Amino acid sequence: MASNESPDVVSQSIAQSTTGPAADEAEQKVNENVADRVASLPLVSSAYDMVSAAYTSTKESHPYMKSVCDMAEKGVKTIASVAVSGAQPILTKLEPQISTANEYALKGLGKLEEKLPILQQPTDKVIQIIIIIYYYLLNLYAAQSRRTPGGKSSFLHSN
Repeated sequence: MASNESPDVVSQSIAQSTTGPAADEAEQKVNENVADRVASLPLVSSAYDMVSAAYTSTKESHPYMKSVCDMAEKGVKTIASVAVSGAQPILTKLEPQISTANEYALKGLGKLEEKLPILQQPTDKVIQIIIIIYYYLLNLYAAQSRRTPGGKSSFLHSN
């Protein structure tokens, strides 16, 4: 320690070096959960948002469906609560194995994200891409069937 620095300044400097951005990133990787990471993928989160909006809209539009859905939600919450409290001792005991499985799953997810960049696209963009591919294939099929005698396309039918 330099003679002109107080112990408080040195301890703050040490604390910053162990709690700075690099330490935060390391802690985040340790606490990262594969389920949270999957849920944060744009394709998954936007699909969830779409389904959730449709569900809410259906409940608001149909009073009978609302009462059925409300009862189902209450039942699911009750069952989930019982399951979580009952499974907690087992989960605690299996924590090291769960942590290892989570690490492998995170690595696999990373590789999957590299190979499937579409996971980084929101659902509406993926739907647009699928529609474009569909129309392309439809046009390809139509063009092929016009060229084939008898109207059967070799694109879909083998002779």
